[in-house]
Amino acid sequence: MRRQLIALTAVLAPALVAHAATWNVTSGDWGTDGNWDTLLVPGAGETASVLNGGTATINDGNSYNVNQLLINHPAVGTTAGSTLDVLNGSLTINTWTRIANASAINVGVDGAFTGVNFAVGDASGGAGSVFNTSGTVNFSEPFRVGRAEAGTLSITGGTFTGSTASDHLYVGDGASLGTVNHSAGSVVARVSIAYTNSGNVGIYNLSGIAELDNLTRLEIGRTGSGEMNISGGQLWAPGNPTLLGGNGGYGELNISGGTVLLEAGLHVGHASNGGSGTLRVSGSEAVIKVGGASQGGLKLIGDNGNMLAFDIGLSGVSTIEIGINSPGASGTATLLVGTLDIGLLDGFVPALNQTFDLISTNSTYTGTTGGNFTNGYDINNLTLATEDLPFWSFGVITAVGADSETRNVLRLTYIPEPASAVLLGMVIPAVLARRRRGSEPVS
Repeated sequence: MRRQLIALTAVLAPALVAHAATWNVTSGDWGTDGNWDTLLVPGAGETASVLNGGTATINDGNSYNVNQLLINHPAVGTTAGSTLDVLNGSLTINTWTRIANASAINVGVDGAFTGVNFAVGDASGGAGSVFNTSGTVNFSEPFRVGRAEAGTLSITGGTFTGSTASDHLYVGDGASLGTVNHSAGSVVARVSIAYTNSGNVGIYNLSGIAELDNLTRLEIGRTGSGEMNISGGQLWAPGNPTLLGGNGGYGELNISGGTVLLEAGLHVGHASNGGSGTLRVSGSEAVIKVGGASQGGLKLIGDNGNMLAFDIGLSGVSTIEIGINSPGASGTATLLVGTLDIGLLDGFVPALNQTFDLISTNSTYTGTTGGNFTNGYDINNLTLATEDLPFWSFGVITAVGADSETRNVLRLTYIPEPASAVLLGMVIPAVLARRRRGSEPVS
C-alpha cells in the first residue's frame, strides 16, 4: 500500500506543479512569460501567486483568467508587501482571491476585476492588506474585508457590484478590523458590517459623491461591533429593514451629511437577544428618509441600551422624515425605547424655548399593536440622558409642513432652569469632548 501511495504521489506531483505559477521578478508585466517561474503566463486552470514582495502589472489591455490568486498567502510562504496593479485590462479569478500580510490589489480606472470568494486581510497576525479600486469590480459571494488580519477596501470611483443582489460584502468578517472607505463610484451589494462573530469589528465610511445601493438588507453590528459613518454621498436600502445591533452585537449609524434613504425602515437593537445600537444625527446637512410604501418606520427595540442621538449646531439639526403611505397601520409607527442624547456643536447655545424637530411622520396610528401608540409614536420608554435633563424637554406635536401636509413631529425644546443656564458654559466643553470621543473609529 505504501509503495502505491509513493507511486501515486510521483504521478500527481508534476500535475500539481503544472497548475501553479509564481511571480519571480521585482516588477513587470503580468503577460510576460519570463516573469513567472513556469516561464508561462498562468491560465484558467492554474493558481497565480505573487509572494516575493514584487509588483505584477496588467496594463496591456488584455484579458487574463486564472483559477486562484494568492497575494502573499501564508500557506505558501511569503515576503510582505506584494502588489498586483490592474490598470488597463481585466483579470478573472474562478475560485479564491486572497490578499495577506501588507499586500495590495489596485484596480485602476481602465481596469476590471472579476472573482469569487475574496478575502482582504487573510493572514492571522499579518500586517494588514488593502484592495483599492477606481475601476470595475464584479464579485460573487462573499467579498470579505478583514478576515484574519486587518483589511481595507477603498473605493474611489467606478463600480463595485455583486453578481446578485444578495451577494455579501462582509466588513469585519473575522476577529480583526475591516474598513471600507467609499468616496466615489457605486456599490451594489448586501453589506454586512461585523456580522459573523462577537470578535468582528467593521467600519464603513461613506462620503463625497459615493453611492451605496443595498437592495436586500443592510446589517450593522449583527454579532460584533459595527459602525457606518455617512458624511456625503447616498445610501439607498429598499429591500428589508436596516438593522443596527442583533445577536448580542452593537451597531452604530452616524449621519452628518449626504442622502440616506432607508425605504424599508430602520430597526435599532433587538428585543430578545441582547443586541443594541445608536443612531446619531449631527448637524443639518443630511437628508434622512425612513420607511416606504408598505414597510415599517423607525423602531428602537428592546431595553438594551439603545440610543437616539442628535448633535445640534447653529443651523439646527437634520430631521428624520418617516414617509409612509399606510399612515393608519401599526407597522408604520415609530417605536422609541432607550435614551435620547443631545449634544451641541461648535459652542452653539440655543435660545430659551428654541425648538428643534427631530422626527417627522405622517403616521397617525393610535393603538396597542407592538406598543402603546398615539399619533404614530410610542415614546413612553424614551428618556433623556441624565446630563440633558436640566436643559431639554420633548414631546409629539401636530404641525403642517411646508408641503401643506399635516405631520406628527417629535419636537425638542430648550428649557434650561436659571441655574442650569449658568452651568451650560461648563457643560458644553464636556459634551463636545464626549462627542469627539464618540465619533472616533472603533478600534
